[in-house]
Amino acid sequence: MKSLVILSSVLSLGLAVQGWCANNDTYLGGYSSEPKAFNALTEAIEACAGRTDCWGVTQEPYNSNRYTLRRGINLEASPTGETSWVNCEPILGEIPEGWCTRVNVYLGGYSSEPKAFKTLTEAIGACAGRIDSGCGGVTQEPYNSNRYTLRRGTDLKASPSGETSWVNCEPVLGEIPEE
Repeated sequence: MKSLVILSSVLSLGLAVQGWCANNDTYLGGYSSEPKAFNALTEAIEACAGRTDCWGVTQEPYNSNRYTLRRGINLEASPTGETSWVNCEPILGEIPEGWCTRVNVYLGGYSSEPKAFKTLTEAIGACAGRIDSGCGGVTQEPYNSNRYTLRRGTDLKASPSGETSWVNCEPVLGEIPEE
């Protein structure tokens, strides 16, 4: 089943942050440029959305619960109970349910043959059939006729060449604290 738009809303205590998913007990590495800390989640998300060096927001419970802008791409397990929010709203278009778009990132290593497809729909269909046997997602290669390639890797890495990747991303929803 396909959806023209997949939108995620995170609701708690009457506060909604559309398109951002909370991930409990995680953090994103590295701080974004200044200003990088905010007292309100909505302010932090708004600031992050307008920057090229910000991939998400991490709340630091050990630091007056401030919300910090982060440049890290991958969610890491937090030993201190941090919560991170990442934009989980895919680009508009026909994307199968459960798959999210990640811009300017790639997944490492090609999957087994066939590994390249002309359309996103074909590539995601092929990858979905191999998730348990070596397909972590799809990466579009703008430098190679915009082909869609199946990738083994599951960790998103910053792309120096403007690649876009699609990963299976049933969002992990968590609570948004009251401000």
